[in-house]
Amino acid sequence: MNNIYKLVKFDYILIKEYLKTAIYLLLIALMLTASSKSLIGGLVTAITIVSLRLTSLPFETEEKNTIEQFYGFIPVSKKQRVTGRFASIIALGIISLMVSIILQIITLTVIGVDIKFQELMIGVFISSVIYIINISLQIPAYYKYGAIKGRIISFIPLIGFSLFYFIFNKLDNYLINISKIFINSNMYFNLITIITSVFSIVIIIISLKVSNIIYDRKE
Repeated sequence: MNNIYKLVKFDYILIKEYLKTAIYLLLIALMLTASSKSLIGGLVTAITIVSLRLTSLPFETEEKNTIEQFYGFIPVSKKQRVTGRFASIIALGIISLMVSIILQIITLTVIGVDIKFQELMIGVFISSVIYIINISLQIPAYYKYGAIKGRIISFIPLIGFSLFYFIFNKLDNYLINISKIFINSNMYFNLITIITSVFSIVIIIISLKVSNIIYDRKE
């Protein structure tokens, strides 16, 4: 566990000077939120575009600075390196989501939009699942194809996001009304929480195992 923490810290040091890009992306999503006046749409937009950048950034920086060769001098296994990469990207995603929630709530409050608890919860649920799916698709691709060729996989989340946004614009109020039923009922709320958590964990485990297999076969 100590090695994983060191690898997460190493990833942060590696990309910290480039993190301003993620801030710019959050601000772009913030403008879209102010325009659409939708917290759900804003959170999904923010987490989708940020996930694309945060996932690629460590791999791009690693290749650019030829960091890979230095791993041979660090007493960690390949499996730990992969786990550390997953942990750092997940941690960055959690921080980004929290920052995005705060900024978007402030923005919508300032422009006079009434924020419903149900809307916030469904936005967090959807955004979290989307982030997990996005990084689970991208990380193995970057290990397999590298930072440049792996970017092609980024089109898959973008296509999924475009499809979601189209559906969301048609079903915005319907989703909020449906979410009230689940959130106002402890049984349904707990059920959705468990299902979402299990789904996210399973997806991450599968992606982690695939990434380990790919990375172990390299070199």
